Amino acid sequence: AFSADLVASVGAVPKEDIVAHVSTVALAALRDIEGLLKEVSEAEAQALGASDHSPLEAYTAVNDKVGQLFEAALLALRHLAAVHAVDSSVPLTSRELRDLATLEGQIVDVLTAQAKDPVFWWHGPKWMIIGKLKGIFRADVLSRLHALAGPEGAEGKLNRYGEEAVATLAKAGEPASKTAIDLAVIGAKVPAIGLAVGDAECGGEQGCDVAGMLAAIRAASKQPAHLLVLPCETEALKNIRTSLHSGSDKKLFVSFVVNGNLSEQGPQVVVAKVIASLKLLGLESFDLLWLPYDSFKKRMWPHTKEMLTLMFEQKIIARYGVHAPARSAVLAKKLLDRQPAPAAWLTPHDVVLPAAPEALEAARNLSVAPVALPRYAGAPGAVARLYLQTAAGESSSDQQAAAIRWTLAQGLALTLRPGPSAAAAPGLVSAL
Repeated sequence: AFSADLVASVGAVPKEDIVAHVSTVALAALRDIEGLLKEVSEAEAQALGASDHSPLEAYTAVNDKVGQLFEAALLALRHLAAVHAVDSSVPLTSRELRDLATLEGQIVDVLTAQAKDPVFWWHGPKWMIIGKLKGIFRADVLSRLHALAGPEGAEGKLNRYGEEAVATLAKAGEPASKTAIDLAVIGAKVPAIGLAVGDAECGGEQGCDVAGMLAAIRAASKQPAHLLVLPCETEALKNIRTSLHSGSDKKLFVSFVVNGNLSEQGPQVVVAKVIASLKLLGLESFDLLWLPYDSFKKRMWPHTKEMLTLMFEQKIIARYGVHAPARSAVLAKKLLDRQPAPAAWLTPHDVVLPAAPEALEAARNLSVAPVALPRYAGAPGAVARLYLQTAAGESSSDQQAAAIRWTLAQGLALTLRPGPSAAAAPGLVSAL
């Protein structure tokens, strides 16, 4: 979607430049895959080394990384297919194209299943998918992609259109809040711009400057700031509390994400975790509680309703939201169309794999506010960096600005994820 917006915003682009761009993205996706394979292995080893994980339970600890791996494989396949559709010199036979389409369908099925539950026995799907992928991206195919990308790749091609593209996406360079983007409308239920933090940002002895980042967001957006607390350890929660108490923002909106594996343990466990987290953060209540997919399963929903009623009555939370991907309007309606009604929907969404437009429309039709949560904390993967560089040039703040405007222009509230390098957060905020 971001690529389509980019190309549409610059008008006619020479065929060879489009081919170079798409070829470069396909190669970048393969680089992401290599990096993610290493990260998955490291995460699995760490989970197996932990006393609270058995070998059969380790798959839950690597579920997010495996999902990113499958998504990168999907991007590689789709961009290869796009190159071949435009330039038949890419050496793929009819049978290989059928294999490509079959593999794409298998990956989509795995990702759809993963939206409901962690991928179990992921070793099989992982190696089957990666093995088949490497068979399609054989040496002569890779050689042709490198030739089509050229020595400079897409950076030397579409970059020349980047400034015009960003100007068009930002309505000829006018401040977003004065044109198509109305932060007050987007932030009616959940503030339009927020900061997502967890162990990566606030774990360890170094602490984190959450208050400073939130103050910068509020000053830049002229709206209340949103602090979204991701599942994290006690130390991170204490560090967040220390920083919050050092700040002076009295209009802070705080939401809390319930860990996906807690719902299966029962409502009492969830309530206990929420109350304990409030105490560690020094808060009386959360403005919004994000519940995972498991909470909305048919057998769990009656218990979830009772739990929500209890937390509303005791003023532990003011509202609740759904934290789960939905790749179709049908699944979005299934998740969001219920009573009591959720106020918001926290969905994975970034320039590489955005939320499905039909799912976003379904949410808005139900008066549920969609909130974008980037898949990657900190620096994005190679594909995302390539698209952002193509759109906005070398400056990281310009790249972030392009991504932020693009998300807000679609009517989603957004959250910034500085990642392990929390020092990068000022750069994210400056993009506003």
